[in-house]
Amino acid sequence: MTEVETVKKEYAERERELARTQAEANKAKIDAEDTRSHQKELVNEKAQQMYNSRRKSLESAYQGKRIALDGVFFGSLAYGVLCTRIIYNEKIAIAGIPEEAYNYVVNGKSAIEWIMERYAVTTDKASGIVNDPNDWALEHNDPKYIFNLVLRIITVSLETMKIVKNLPKLKF
Repeated sequence: MTEVETVKKEYAERERELARTQAEANKAKIDAEDTRSHQKELVNEKAQQMYNSRRKSLESAYQGKRIALDGVFFGSLAYGVLCTRIIYNEKIAIAGIPEEAYNYVVNGKSAIEWIMERYAVTTDKASGIVNDPNDWALEHNDPKYIFNLVLRIITVSLETMKIVKNLPKLKF
């Protein structure tokens, strides 16, 4: 075997070794991404289970009682991090809301923010007229209407994001 052939053989061997190393690195990267994705799904699933559990306990605790909305607002919104707690009134706070629920957007806002804004008690500055959504709920003999609506919006947001997440990727 000539020196040139020996060098070519060594070069080919190193290229095969490099290709094997690259393939192993790619597999490790894919495995790591799968693991992170799986862990994120587990965390979201656990948060949703906690939310569902709290929702059921809230619904049973306030069965048949008048629940008036004093003004729905976030428990905290700091440094661009969405809160997982909505203060409904002085006695009720909805906690454990998965952050994923805020990804469902309606009219440029999350559906949760949109519904909270629309169903807040407001007073017109010029006329002094109070717009209180609780009045409508009481007139229709459903004092928990707004409370249940907020819970339904959270559930719809979570379920919609689950469906969207499972849609196939579009190729352009």
